[in-house]
Amino acid sequence: MNARKAFIGITGSFQEAITAFEGALRGMVVAGPLAGVPIELILRPEEYLFGGEKALLEVIDRYV
Repeated sequence: MNARKAFIGITGSFQEAITAFEGALRGMVVAGPLAGVPIELILRPEEYLFGGEKALLEVIDRYV
């Protein structure tokens, strides 16, 4: 894909899932399968629904 950066969106109130994901992401960085592509976790506001890539892009544009 030749991606320069990747984003993963999750509801900000899911703290247990966020903590687990952050730990898994650190492990992947150390293990090397990401090929140097940084992944940014996007915590979405409660009132915003992710319905597909367009919704995630709107959250990235608005809150990042």
